[in-house]
Amino acid sequence: MRDWGQAAGDWLISVISGRRWNRSLAAELLRLLIRQEPLSEAWRLCVIQSALSSSDIELRDAGVQAAESWEDPGHGGASAEAQRAVYVVKPHPF
Repeated sequence: MRDWGQAAGDWLISVISGRRWNRSLAAELLRLLIRQEPLSEAWRLCVIQSALSSSDIELRDAGVQAAESWEDPGHGGASAEAQRAVYVVKPHPF
């Protein structure tokens, strides 16, 4: 069963980081997925980094939500990923 979960996880990463899929769809899939436990710590970080690296604001926002929802269990409060994510998504003056 774990292999199916890993395959689904790999597919989601390809949806987030690829250009074949609609960015809004990718963001919504990520928002649905963050209600579940991440497959592994490495996978969690890969998903968050992929979403935050997107040029699409909606997908980056979903990445922030993932970072907040999948907070590092070793930390109390907002994780470092969530804090960095908020900085990335905020509009910056040029």
